[in-house]
Amino acid sequence: MAVEVPYLAFSRQQGNLPGTVMVIAERPKDRPQLVCSVQAKLPYKPQRNGLPEDTEFARLGNLEEALIGSLTPMGALHLGHITSNGVMTVVFQAPANLPS
Repeated sequence: MAVEVPYLAFSRQQGNLPGTVMVIAERPKDRPQLVCSVQAKLPYKPQRNGLPEDTEFARLGNLEEALIGSLTPMGALHLGHITSNGVMTVVFQAPANLPS
Protein backbone atom coordinates (compact mmCIF):
# COMPACT_ATOMS: atom_id res chain seq x y z
CA MET A 1 0.00 0.00 0.00
CA ALA A 2 1.42 3.39 -0.99
CA VAL A 3 1.68 6.02 1.74
CA GLU A 4 0.21 9.40 0.83
CA VAL A 5 2.80 12.16 1.32
CA PRO A 6 1.38 15.64 2.05
CA TYR A 7 2.86 18.49 -0.02
CA LEU A 8 2.59 22.27 0.24
CA ALA A 9 2.57 24.49 -2.85
CA PHE A 10 3.80 28.07 -2.98
CA SER A 11 4.12 30.79 -5.58
CA ARG A 12 7.38 32.67 -5.71
CA GLN A 13 9.07 35.39 -7.67
CA GLN A 14 12.54 35.03 -9.23
CA GLY A 15 13.60 38.41 -10.51
CA ASN A 16 10.53 39.62 -12.37
CA LEU A 17 9.34 36.11 -13.31
CA PRO A 18 6.85 33.98 -11.37
CA GLY A 19 7.60 30.47 -10.25
CA THR A 20 6.12 27.67 -8.20
CA VAL A 21 7.53 25.59 -5.36
CA MET A 22 6.07 22.30 -4.16
CA VAL A 23 7.63 20.84 -0.99
CA ILE A 24 6.96 17.93 1.32
CA ALA A 25 4.94 19.10 4.33
CA GLU A 26 6.56 16.79 6.86
CA ARG A 27 9.42 14.29 6.70
CA PRO A 28 8.11 10.78 7.42
CA LYS A 29 9.34 9.57 10.81
CA ASP A 30 9.97 6.02 9.61
CA ARG A 31 12.80 7.00 7.20
CA PRO A 32 16.46 6.27 7.93
CA GLN A 33 18.88 9.14 7.76
CA LEU A 34 18.83 10.48 4.21
CA VAL A 35 22.19 12.12 3.57
CA CYS A 36 22.38 12.63 -0.21
CA SER A 37 20.61 15.32 -2.19
CA VAL A 38 19.53 14.23 -5.68
CA GLN A 39 18.33 16.89 -8.12
CA ALA A 40 17.06 16.50 -11.66
CA LYS A 41 16.87 19.65 -13.77
CA LEU A 42 14.19 19.35 -16.45
CA PRO A 43 14.34 22.17 -19.02
CA TYR A 44 11.24 23.44 -20.80
CA LYS A 45 10.39 26.21 -23.23
CA PRO A 46 9.03 28.99 -21.02
CA GLN A 47 6.19 31.34 -21.78
CA ARG A 48 6.93 35.06 -21.49
CA ASN A 49 6.14 34.80 -17.76
CA GLY A 50 8.75 32.05 -17.26
CA LEU A 51 6.29 29.24 -16.55
CA PRO A 52 5.55 26.30 -18.87
CA GLU A 53 2.43 26.04 -21.02
CA ASP A 54 -0.18 23.41 -20.09
CA THR A 55 1.27 20.82 -22.47
CA GLU A 56 4.72 21.37 -20.99
CA PHE A 57 3.30 21.06 -17.45
CA ALA A 58 1.88 17.68 -18.45
CA ARG A 59 5.21 16.54 -19.94
CA LEU A 60 7.14 17.72 -16.87
CA GLY A 61 4.62 16.00 -14.58
CA ASN A 62 5.11 12.72 -16.44
CA LEU A 63 8.90 13.03 -16.15
CA GLU A 64 8.64 13.84 -12.44
CA GLU A 65 6.36 10.81 -11.87
CA ALA A 66 8.86 8.60 -13.72
CA LEU A 67 11.67 9.86 -11.46
CA ILE A 68 9.55 9.24 -8.37
CA GLY A 69 8.74 5.74 -9.61
CA SER A 70 12.42 4.99 -10.20
CA LEU A 71 14.00 6.54 -7.09
CA THR A 72 11.53 5.91 -4.27
CA PRO A 73 11.82 2.09 -4.46
CA MET A 74 15.56 2.59 -3.81
CA GLY A 75 14.83 4.51 -0.59
CA ALA A 76 14.81 8.10 -1.90
CA LEU A 77 12.28 10.60 -0.54
CA HIS A 78 10.70 13.02 -3.03
CA LEU A 79 10.91 16.47 -1.43
CA GLY A 80 9.20 18.43 -4.19
CA HIS A 81 10.08 20.63 -7.13
CA ILE A 82 10.80 24.22 -8.12
CA THR A 83 9.55 25.53 -11.47
CA SER A 84 10.75 28.84 -12.85
CA ASN A 85 12.37 30.48 -15.85
CA GLY A 86 12.59 27.43 -18.13
CA VAL A 87 13.67 24.78 -15.60
CA MET A 88 11.82 22.44 -13.26
CA THR A 89 14.18 21.13 -10.56
CA VAL A 90 12.92 17.93 -8.94
CA VAL A 91 14.52 17.31 -5.53
CA PHE A 92 15.00 14.10 -3.54
CA GLN A 93 16.88 13.09 -0.38
CA ALA A 94 18.39 9.63 -0.54
CA PRO A 95 20.42 7.22 1.56
CA ALA A 96 24.18 7.12 1.01
CA ASN A 97 23.93 3.69 -0.63
CA LEU A 98 21.64 4.78 -3.49
CA PRO A 99 22.83 2.96 -6.65
CA SER A 100 24.43 5.20 -9.27
